[in-house]
Amino acid sequence: MAAVLIMLSLQLATGDVIIGYDTFFHFNRIYDTAMQFQTHHFNYFMSNFGYRQSGQIVNALYGPYMAYLLGFLLFLTKSWFWFEITTAFGILTIAGLGAYGLFRKLRINQGLAVAGAIIYLSQNFITYWITSSAFLDWGAMLLPFALMVAIDLLAGSAARYTLPWQLWWDYC
Repeated sequence: MAAVLIMLSLQLATGDVIIGYDTFFHFNRIYDTAMQFQTHHFNYFMSNFGYRQSGQIVNALYGPYMAYLLGFLLFLTKSWFWFEITTAFGILTIAGLGAYGLFRKLRINQGLAVAGAIIYLSQNFITYWITSSAFLDWGAMLLPFALMVAIDLLAGSAARYTLPWQLWWDYC
C-alpha cells in the first residue's frame, strides 16, 4: 500500500488530471455514461453527451459494461481528478496484491514477494491507465490471478476455488 501511495503522491500533491493519448476517447465514453446516470436518460447505443453530442455508436461496440461501471464511478466521484485517483488506486492495489499472491504461491519468501510486487507495479503495462488512459493495465492487473489459476490447473487443484480472493488468501 505504501508503494501505491508513493506512486500516486505526485498527482495527489499537484491535483492535476493526467491527459494521455487515449484520454479523450475513453473519457468521452465515460462522461457519456456518467451523464446518463445523472440525467436518467439512458441510451445504450448512441452517445448523447460525449463526442460533442454527435450520437456516435461507440459504447455499444467498445466495452459498454466497463464504460457504465466507470461512468457510475465518475458520477460518484464528481470530478476527473478523483476519478483518476480512485481508478489508479484500485488498479495498483489489485495488481500489487495479485503479484504478491502469485509470488507467494511460487513459494518465494515474503520480502522478495513484496519486492517483486513493487517491481510489477512499476512496469509500464500497469501504469498505462495512469499515464495514458489506455486499457492495457486493466487486463494486466488481473494477470497474476490468471497465472495462479493456470498453475493450479496444471497441478489439478483449481476446482477447490470458487471465489478469486480464496485463491489469493491461500498463498499469502
